[in-house]
Amino acid sequence: CNIVEVLVAEGETVTKGQKLIITESMKMENSIAAASDGIVKNIFVTAGGLVEKGFTLIEIQEAASTGQEQGS
Repeated sequence: CNIVEVLVAEGETVTKGQKLIITESMKMENSIAAASDGIVKNIFVTAGGLVEKGFTLIEIQEAASTGQEQGS
């Protein structure tokens, strides 16, 4: 599988269904979307890279709860 494009950056807040990564396999493009709201913690791939089945592409820390605010 070829990584075509990484659409997010580490530390970015994402929403459920948001496209994160575009891949290409057998000349067909597919997108990887966020399964839930959260923050991108780690991205393990770059555009142009190759990955095999089972490889972790991205790590998302799920939002703990809605309306959560960061205290000072």
